[in-house]
Amino acid sequence: MKKNAGHKEGRQMKQNHNNPEKLRRGSLSLILSIAVVVLVIVLNVVLTALSGLYGGFSIDMTSDDLFSVSDDTVAQLGGTAQQTYTIYFCKPLDQLNQNSYSQLVYSCAKEFAAKMENVKVDYLDIYKYPGLAEKYKRSASDTVLSSDVIVENRNGMYRKYALDAFFVHDSEDTSKFYAFNGEFKFASAFLQLAGLYNPVASFTTGHGETEPKALMQLFEDAGYTVKTVNLKEERPDPYTKVMVICNPIYDFLGENTDGTQNEISVIDDYLLDQGALMVFCSPSTPKLPALAEYLEEWGIAFGDTVIKDTASAASADGLSVIATLPTEGVGASLHSDMRALSSQPIVVAKNATPVYSLFTEKNQRTVSSVLSTTKSALSIASDGTESRGQYDLMTLSRESRLKDEETLYSYVLACGSVDFADDSYLTKNSYGNRDILYAAMKAFNRDMVPLKINYRYFDDNSLSVSTAQTNGWLIALGVALPAVVLLAGAVVYVRRRHL
Repeated sequence: MKKNAGHKEGRQMKQNHNNPEKLRRGSLSLILSIAVVVLVIVLNVVLTALSGLYGGFSIDMTSDDLFSVSDDTVAQLGGTAQQTYTIYFCKPLDQLNQNSYSQLVYSCAKEFAAKMENVKVDYLDIYKYPGLAEKYKRSASDTVLSSDVIVENRNGMYRKYALDAFFVHDSEDTSKFYAFNGEFKFASAFLQLAGLYNPVASFTTGHGETEPKALMQLFEDAGYTVKTVNLKEERPDPYTKVMVICNPIYDFLGENTDGTQNEISVIDDYLLDQGALMVFCSPSTPKLPALAEYLEEWGIAFGDTVIKDTASAASADGLSVIATLPTEGVGASLHSDMRALSSQPIVVAKNATPVYSLFTEKNQRTVSSVLSTTKSALSIASDGTESRGQYDLMTLSRESRLKDEETLYSYVLACGSVDFADDSYLTKNSYGNRDILYAAMKAFNRDMVPLKINYRYFDDNSLSVSTAQTNGWLIALGVALPAVVLLAGAVVYVRRRHL
């Protein structure tokens, strides 16, 4: 009986082996299994590649939704719909994940693109094609870094930001960030490029001032809207970031009894609200007691002599002074980028008068030199009297104050040469005058748009996943998925046994 049973089992195995239908089913099952595995691998590779290029599969799992864009922000940006915007990163998008900070900014940009049809994300490979960066340089010393982010509208207007502009610095260690501000930064760029909330440069009128066309154009190139303001009759535009007084010949009104607006008080109120003031005077500027008294409170006083420096001059008469660039103080920050160039353009102050610093630090105000002469310069009075020494040609006074644990600044920039902003110096790259003023414009321009978007604070850069989420993923990947595979295998095995 055992022998017969063995023969019977042998015949059955031989029949199964020779059954082409069962062989076909087995082959199809094997091919299907291999195909499923290959498909999963291919999908994983494709989705990973697409995520790197377009970021359509990012999920904000950070504890405070760091790079998310709220629906409220999108609603507030409804007025920008008539424009289209491209957010450019200055390196290939697949390289942005190499840095956690650039990855965070990139993720925020993708969120805007996903929620707003008029926003897209692209890149400029400035390493491979350095010519692409030229369009976004405002001056000879201006640079475009691979870490920069550019927001441009369809009309070619743009805002260029350094990577750290999207983060909030630690007040004690500026190399550290404690919060992310990307949502606000992008939103404010869209509003400004839509022409809704551009920063304003207000040039005063009513005192015989000149209108420096090249300086006005430089403000426009830097993204400002240029306006004029008569302080006797009106107050500056609320979005004024810089007020300019250029070559006045009549004094500004202080306290008076005829009911006319106190211009000095208007200027003071404006500066109190994080404003910035530029004042250009010359040796021929008349005495302006009210304005002079106010500037003295900021530690600044204009002279009435003529500067001559034959040791460093762009003209034979020594009146076109090639300025010396100090390396210390807040004022030196206005040309730090230019000083780093291997070939520095010269900075010329023609027909200049000294600008005196009345103190170095007083009442939260600090005064420092921006430009000066050599030590052998002459200060020549109207009667021919000469005094030799080093004189400042431009100074910067900065007031700092603390509000809501944030340090706020106001500035007064005083230049002793009206010709400093002349067309001949601001329209040629061989001069650094443009670089100095452009650096001041950037330093004075703080975003001021009607958006209430809070910082996204973070303790570290790691993803925060709750215990429930962790357990959920553990069960799904460690238990549920293997269970499904085992169940499928068991079903296949049982079905085959009954065929």
